Amino acid sequence: MTLHDVLTALPLDDLKLIAATLGLQPTLVSRARLIREIPIWMFEPGVLESCLDRLKPEEQDLLLAVLLTGDRGYSPSPHLPYERGLTDRLYTLLSHGLIVGRRGPARTPEYVAPGDIRDALTGYLNRRAAGRLAASVRPPRTDETDSLSFIRDLFSFLSALRVEPARLTDHEVLFKRAQEHLFDRFEVRESLPASTVRPYPDPFTLMMTYCQTRRLVYTEDSRLRCSSAFEQWLHLPTTEKLDDLLAFWYTMSQRWSPRATSLLGVLQVCLDLDGIDIESLTRLVVACTPGLPSQPAVLARERTVVIDDLRELAWLGLLRLYGGEASGPTAVTFTPCGRAVLGNRSWAEEGLWAERFIVQPNYEMIVPRTLNLAVRDELERLADLIAVDRALTYRISKESIYRAGDDGVSGEAIVAFLRRHSEKPVPQNVEYSIREWGAHYGQVYFLDVFLLMTVDADLARHIRAHPVLSSYIRGEVAPHALIVERHQCRELMDALKKAGYMPKSQVIGMEAERATVHLPFSRERFADAWSRHRPERVTPPVIGMDECLPGVRLRQWFRSGGADAAHLQRASELQYLSPKQTQELLELAIHRDQTMLIDYSTGNRGRSTLQVIRPSRIDKTRGTPYVEAYCPWDHQTRAFKIANIKAIRITDDTDGQDG
Repeated sequence: MTLHDVLTALPLDDLKLIAATLGLQPTLVSRARLIREIPIWMFEPGVLESCLDRLKPEEQDLLLAVLLTGDRGYSPSPHLPYERGLTDRLYTLLSHGLIVGRRGPARTPEYVAPGDIRDALTGYLNRRAAGRLAASVRPPRTDETDSLSFIRDLFSFLSALRVEPARLTDHEVLFKRAQEHLFDRFEVRESLPASTVRPYPDPFTLMMTYCQTRRLVYTEDSRLRCSSAFEQWLHLPTTEKLDDLLAFWYTMSQRWSPRATSLLGVLQVCLDLDGIDIESLTRLVVACTPGLPSQPAVLARERTVVIDDLRELAWLGLLRLYGGEASGPTAVTFTPCGRAVLGNRSWAEEGLWAERFIVQPNYEMIVPRTLNLAVRDELERLADLIAVDRALTYRISKESIYRAGDDGVSGEAIVAFLRRHSEKPVPQNVEYSIREWGAHYGQVYFLDVFLLMTVDADLARHIRAHPVLSSYIRGEVAPHALIVERHQCRELMDALKKAGYMPKSQVIGMEAERATVHLPFSRERFADAWSRHRPERVTPPVIGMDECLPGVRLRQWFRSGGADAAHLQRASELQYLSPKQTQELLELAIHRDQTMLIDYSTGNRGRSTLQVIRPSRIDKTRGTPYVEAYCPWDHQTRAFKIANIKAIRITDDTDGQDG
């Protein structure tokens, strides 16, 4: 939606107001000329910059909040108490043509910036915001490989479940001993302060929630098991793993508060900063989040919540908190991978992951924590993890070689793998033992025998002599018990029926095989989660200022104070509104299934009566709008002429929100 499209949809009064605010000639009264001349003037060099320079800081913050929402639109949530002066700031931005109003869900107004001026506005405000958010203390130098510890611990968690599924209680919770066994494999063990309101209070629970959401694990026979989707996740590039983790975090956090959208949007503004001051970050996040007034009490509460959000993003490896050891972190910085994911930038992983480790004569291997996950996955199949410190320690044993043999890995294949990834020659005793253990594997085995039984030996001899049936017989264990192939059971049964025999249709002692369904790994990109719309959502039409800010023109004209958009806010007394505003409030009440109190004129309009109504629909087929509503006092449904409703007030809210 370009600026020209927006102006075309606006009424003439709004076009004149924008032209007067921008300083265009007052002789421009033609609608066509206004639509043509306003974009030409706004795209003149320096015009947009001068408009932004004239805005107050809080108006610039509001414009940034609108820009961060992109095409989704900024909705001030009219059922929440407005921050004082919000309507005045919206009026200023609307009168400059920097934003435009649309009719959003439930007929509530939302605001968006025209697409062709969005980049210029974003660049200016991003530079201004970045200057305010820069931290005075530079971040300390750290080992950047630690930022991927969550990815590595997630691999350790899934790899452990693949080898030994974890037992669950009756309440689908891991037993304490199973948890401790998993924790021993992790690099990082940290807890979030008790002030958090998140559904995942620690990194492990966040990891569990992610795996369940992405179907990387499933429950079967009271055990938590690793699904086949683990293989798909394992071979994703690191940036895509982090991208999906961020998409998961954003989707989960957005259910609690729109603060997640504001926080990620503000962080994207600061991608090129070395450090970000958390106090300034909190103020800007509050300013960009609808329904959060910039008051000291709110800022103090939100600072704690924002730090919790930042700490969760730090767990994922995208951010790093620093400063203020005693009083909590005071600044935050991006990790290289976090800057790449949040900024949708390329990131070279060369040198990030190690490919080699050390094999020692005592059958232990010293493995760097940054070993390539695909290589570590092969190593997990043939060795046991025994210690996690600055490096990982694995040990090869007869039992681990036995487990590798069950996976189809021979002793020679294990030796070849170690030679390929060992920094030094593999010790001879280790090679010799692996070959010996591998050679012993499979010398004793079980044979799955499937028997065709007959009631007597003569019947079995007839089957063995049959020209067609004899090809299915592999031997005998008794005169009346013939060995056949299990997979040919149904085929042989049909052949016996055609040959005139009447075999039983059921196989005695054989249970029906349970089909294990492994759901595929349904990954989503952070960019997709960021810009996702509901499938049924269409772009709302542009509306004029009188519709998106009712009554604001009169307030500006008479320089009078008062509540912002009063007819859409909580009212303790009856409100005297115009028929248009009354209809708008009725439509909102219908959408939210609310009860209303009205002062309704009867007869010659000299008399009126109070009525409690629950409106059901607006009828516009009678020439003038009527509202059909149920009257609890009269126990009947009536139609009320909207023009005769003198005053109105919402009395309750079944959704638990203020009317």
